Amino acid sequence: VKRVKRYRIGTDPAKITDVASCYQPFGLVCSGWGTASTAYPNNREGAAQEARYNSAGISGGSVEWAVNWRTQAITWTGTGSGNSEASPNTAGWRAGAAIVARRSCEARNLDYVEGSADFGPSHSNNNGASDAPVNDTGDNLGWFLDRIAHIGGPTYWQFQAQQSRTWTAMCKKVVRRSR
Repeated sequence: VKRVKRYRIGTDPAKITDVASCYQPFGLVCSGWGTASTAYPNNREGAAQEARYNSAGISGGSVEWAVNWRTQAITWTGTGSGNSEASPNTAGWRAGAAIVARRSCEARNLDYVEGSADFGPSHSNNNGASDAPVNDTGDNLGWFLDRIAHIGGPTYWQFQAQQSRTWTAMCKKVVRRSR
C-alpha cells in the first residue's frame, strides 16, 4: 500500500535575526542588495531611507510612494498618479520561496510539492533597524542594511538595502507498507 503524507513547512520569523538566514534552509527569501545610496554627511537615516527606496525600485526617494508587500505594487500616495511594480515582483518572490522550500524539504529528507511555495510578509516590520526611524516604504516590509565604507570618513553614511520575506510550502513523503 502506498500513501503520500504531506507536511506544511515555512519560516519561523521569531528565529530570524540577521541577513545570514537569507536562502538558508528554513531561512528567509531575500532580494539582492539594491543600489547604494549617495553619501550623506551626518545623516544615516537619510542614507538608509534612500537605500530602501533604491532596493524596492522607487526612483527619487520620495516618501509619497508605498509598496504593497503582497502584490508588489508601488503606489503613489501623494497628489497625482503613478503606479508600477516593485523589484522583485510577485513572481520573483515566489520563485525565491520555491528555492528555499526545496532546500528545506531536502534537509528533512522529503520531496518538495511543486507549486506549493508562497511568500509572506517580512521577518519583521521595522524601518531598517536602528539606522532608519523614517518611512520604510510600506507595511510588512522588512529590511537588512549594509553600511558601505565611504571615502568621506566616519561622518558620511552610505548604505545598501535588502528586502526579506517569510515563506510557506508543502513537502511530501511516499510511505509504503505491506498489508
